[in-house]
Amino acid sequence: MKNTQIQLNFNNAYAEYSEPLYRFCLRKISDCELAKDLLQETFFRAWRHISEGKDVMNMKAFLYKILGNLIIDQYRKRSPDESLDTMCEDGFDPGTDETERLIDSIDGVQAVKYLGEIREPYRATIKMRYLQQLSIREIAGISAAGENTVVVRIHRGLHILHDLLDHAAKTRKVA
Repeated sequence: MKNTQIQLNFNNAYAEYSEPLYRFCLRKISDCELAKDLLQETFFRAWRHISEGKDVMNMKAFLYKILGNLIIDQYRKRSPDESLDTMCEDGFDPGTDETERLIDSIDGVQAVKYLGEIREPYRATIKMRYLQQLSIREIAGISAAGENTVVVRIHRGLHILHDLLDHAAKTRKVA
């Protein structure tokens, strides 16, 4: 080992990682032949990278990153065989399930209840974003803050709100 680099030769990397990479790929795309092709392309790209004299700090992470990108590319290439419109024309009725919407509305009511416990400017930012449904840019203009600041406030505010809801749920279970 030199500095924090892991020194593996290419054959050892193939022997160690090919099977787990194949299983990972197969779970994502559900096509054995395509999984083998993507695995082969993964190792080809890794070999090309290494043969160009470029360092690889973590071979396992490097290989998974290559394979993940190839899988994403594969998803982008796919065109749906049947559209939902075609399925509906053939008599398929997806129906409407209101359960998810009902759960969301109940969660929303609870969230608004605890929103008053969040300090400013997080409370106002969350209200503008989720109750008034303003865009990040609109909130930034209203609050005279940068868009990055608004995003951070929303993130932190939601984290605080989540903690409050989590604490309330735990308290109800104990009582």
